[in-house]
Amino acid sequence: MDCARCGEKVAAHLPACQVCGAHAGYPNVRAAQMPQELLGLDLRYDDAKAAAAATGCESVLNDFEAALGQSFAVLVRSLDQVLTLAKSDNALMATFALMVAGGARLPEDNEFDRARQAVDALMFPSYHPEIRFASLSLDGRGAGANYGAYTMVLREAHIELRASAFEENSFEFCRRHGQQVTQPIPRGYRADWPGRRRLAVAKLAGRIKPDVTEDDFPAILVEEDPVSNGVEFVEIHIYGPISRRNIEKVIGPQPVRKDDRVLVSSLQRLLKEVGAGLELR
Repeated sequence: MDCARCGEKVAAHLPACQVCGAHAGYPNVRAAQMPQELLGLDLRYDDAKAAAAATGCESVLNDFEAALGQSFAVLVRSLDQVLTLAKSDNALMATFALMVAGGARLPEDNEFDRARQAVDALMFPSYHPEIRFASLSLDGRGAGANYGAYTMVLREAHIELRASAFEENSFEFCRRHGQQVTQPIPRGYRADWPGRRRLAVAKLAGRIKPDVTEDDFPAILVEEDPVSNGVEFVEIHIYGPISRRNIEKVIGPQPVRKDDRVLVSSLQRLLKEVGAGLELR
């Protein structure tokens, strides 16, 4: 893109013009707003709406799209990890790439860790260490129960300018599509934050049936497979750091053990310091 201030070309991976320093928008958001991406998403969205109309589901799909306007980004972590983040304004959520590069952790010897750096570099060329991964939710349920039992709901005002949405888990998307590192990501599978509604409609319209109600919408957006223990969701990509001040509330289970009750009490106090809440279910 051309810098709005000085007219020089801005590198696709930089959030600011390298010539005059003017902010140019976050790279993941700019990628989602490219004309070819918007056109690809428009085509998928229009096809989804037409198919819903043909099956008598248009009204329900419209209700689903309206509900998606209230959707939010969530992160799932363990109680210990949430506490660590909540203890100080100086604590930040580090990305996998930054932790490996900084010597804070080693990649595990599994398929996911072996491939994730290649996938991230393909999805976010030259800026993947800055991307934090979340999921879209309507009821506080997030993807990745294996990460922990506590869900952090992020403040929309703090992420909407730097967040983009993607069709599904980016690793699974690349595997499903046989994505090669020399090929561009197919168009129409990502959106900026306001466009998350259209992306979710394009993806999920086939799951909308005439008898679906508003109570069913959250489970359609985040679909759990009890057989494989897998989760299907819309992935949210957030550029830049996440701190405790980005948390609107934390949702988690009622603690049973005495030690956990003490930790949860401490978490509630720490969240209160930054105006965040704790919801135990």
